[in-house]
Formats: sequence, structure tokens, C-alpha cells
Amino acid sequence: MAWTRPSTTSGSILRHHRCPVLALLLCLYAVVIDSFMVPAHTKASSSRRSRVAGAAPTSRLIRGSTVQAREPKVSTSTSTSTTPTSNPPNTPSAAQPPVVAPVVPQEALLPASFFQSLPWSRSINGDGAETLLYMPFLEAQMRHLEVHGGFVRELPVPESVSYTRAAKKASHMASFCVETEDFRKIRFTYMDGGKGLQVFNSVWYPRFDTDAPILGIDLLLFGGHKMLAVVDFQPLSQEEEYKERFISQLGPIKAKYPALSESMSNRYYEDTRWFSEHMLFGRLQETSQVESTLFPAFNEYIAVYSDTVKRSRGSVKDEEKVLARHRAYDEYQLVHDPAHGLFTGYFGPKFAHDMLTFQFDLADPALLQQQKKKAGMGGGGGAGGNPHGQGGGNPHA
Repeated sequence: MAWTRPSTTSGSILRHHRCPVLALLLCLYAVVIDSFMVPAHTKASSSRRSRVAGAAPTSRLIRGSTVQAREPKVSTSTSTSTTPTSNPPNTPSAAQPPVVAPVVPQEALLPASFFQSLPWSRSINGDGAETLLYMPFLEAQMRHLEVHGGFVRELPVPESVSYTRAAKKASHMASFCVETEDFRKIRFTYMDGGKGLQVFNSVWYPRFDTDAPILGIDLLLFGGHKMLAVVDFQPLSQEEEYKERFISQLGPIKAKYPALSESMSNRYYEDTRWFSEHMLFGRLQETSQVESTLFPAFNEYIAVYSDTVKRSRGSVKDEEKVLARHRAYDEYQLVHDPAHGLFTGYFGPKFAHDMLTFQFDLADPALLQQQKKKAGMGGGGGAGGNPHGQGGGNPHA
């Protein structure tokens, strides 16, 4: 065991010093000092433990959240990937103090490593980022949260649905969820099947002290050229007073984008209570429209929505009523949105069930089983429809 010792032993001091009394005192001093020394590796271990127990500094991101923080994943693919507290500060001083976990400011965000493997930079088939048609929309939301989120905190996602890869088809799908100061849950799901299939879905749930709409986003590319876009403030009420407070402000924005002003089919959604009259809806003809038309409209809706929710916080005193509306929304989506066929066709029925019950977690999973008994293949997950006819179909055809 390596101990930290004085450079001269006590025995040599006693034997060679000219003054025996002084030598004896020096010897006793060395023994006392020696008895209080601790192994060097023990000091290092203690320092490492203090860094590993970094939950307290990390919890500064939460500001009252009840969800436990998680250490960021460490990438082994590059030499520059490190945990936030793994190295001492890089200062010119030769003598460094013990390494401790840094204090994280409240406005700091989770790094991309918290977002599972998203955002991706390459398609599953090896193509570059240009194949990931809707990844800029996911990244735009992340950037928006950096500026306006206040804090961003990862929420737990079941391992069975956080990432999956199709056994026979070149496709994969990942999901992650976060909470912010104004939103109790924001879910992101991206499915990549190469140039023939790209799907991005995101749903924003405000906190229960506001009755602001739920933001729903569905962007699809299927068959290599068919594109569908849906962005909507999904209302909790169809009363005129409610629509005046939350929905009417979208009219001037929507009017600027005629390509996104089409009408949605009622093939799967005969009940339109969860859709607004100013939904952005369009079947785009050229991929260039994704950048030139859809992206700016999307960003305008996100900006207005985020500001609307923030301004409406605290306007509701009976949060149980809002909770009941969020639950009703989840129940409706669970049994009506036909993405069940897409999930089943690519990843199997068990994954489809797990995915839908994760996406709409306020709904009773038994509702899905009841719907499957009535209709053979029931509703699903809000990531669009099945473009290949493997059950479910295209919900907006």
C-alpha cells in the first residue's frame, strides 16, 4: 500500500542527529504526522465518489420537478466525449484543487446525449443527413427549448420503446420525452426508413394550471415522394370563447401558407373535437416545399404556441378539470389514430401496443384492447398512418 510519507524516516533522524533531545522530538513529530496520513488512492476514491454523486448539482435543472435526474450517457465514438465532471478544470495553475461536480445554472439544458441517440446525423442505410427530411424540425424544437424552456429535464422512457430496429426492414425508431417549466411532457418520436420513409411526431402537453391546447405535430414522407404535414393547436374545448382565446390568432399565419391550408379527411377522425379550424395541413408535392413552406410555418406556430402557453399559466384554478381533458385527449388518440398499423407492420404487435400506451399514458390501456376486439386493428400513436397498407392506412388520405 502506497502511503504519503515524509521524505526522511524517523529512525535515520535519531541515529544521525547531533542533538539527541532534538532528534527525539523530531522523531515523535514524524510518528504523529505519519499516523494521520491516509492512502493516496483513498483520497482519489473519495474524490471520485463526490463526482459520481453529482445528482444534487444536476438537480438544479429541475426547479421543483419530481422526476429523478439521470447522468448523461457518455459516447465512446469520439475522443472528445466525456462526462461533464470527469476531468479537473483546465487552468494554467500547476496545483489543482480536488475535482468536484460543477454547479449547473438553472437555465442550462440537457446535452444531446440525454436525448437517447437523437438527433441522428445519418440515415439507417448510410445516407447523409439530407435523407433525414424532418430531423431539422426536431432540432428546431430543441433549439427553441434552449432559449425559451427555462429548464429542460428528461423524463423516463420505457426501454422497450426508447429505441427499436426492424428485424427485416431497414428502419428504426427512437423516442424521448422532456419536461420544461411550462410543459409537463414534450414527446419526440422519429422513424427513419431511408429515402422511402421518414416520420416525425411530437406532442406538447402544457401543465395543468392552464387550459391551453395540446400541440400536435405529424410530418410524414412515404413511398419516397408522398409528403404529409399536420401541425395543430389541438383544443381542449370547442366553445367560441375558448377558440377566441387560443385559436383565432393562428388565422393570419395560416393564410400566408396556402399549401398548408387543405382540409383533413374524416376517414379516421369523424369526431373533430380535438382539431382546430386553423390546423396546418398539406400534401406537399416537392421536397423543396419542406424547407421553403413547411419549416417557416412550423417555426411560427411553435413560437406563438410557446408564448401562448407561458402567458396562460396560472389561469386555471381547478387543475383536475384540465387533467380530465388531457386524459380524454389521450383516450381518443389511443383508439383512433391509425399509426398502430405502421408500428405493427414494421416492429410487431407487442411493440405497437407498448408504443401506443407509452405515447398516451393517461389513457387506460384496456381501451386499446377493447378497440382491437371491435375493429380488428384499433387506433394508435400519433406518428401518422401506415403508408404501405399493413393495417391502419394513411389517416389523412
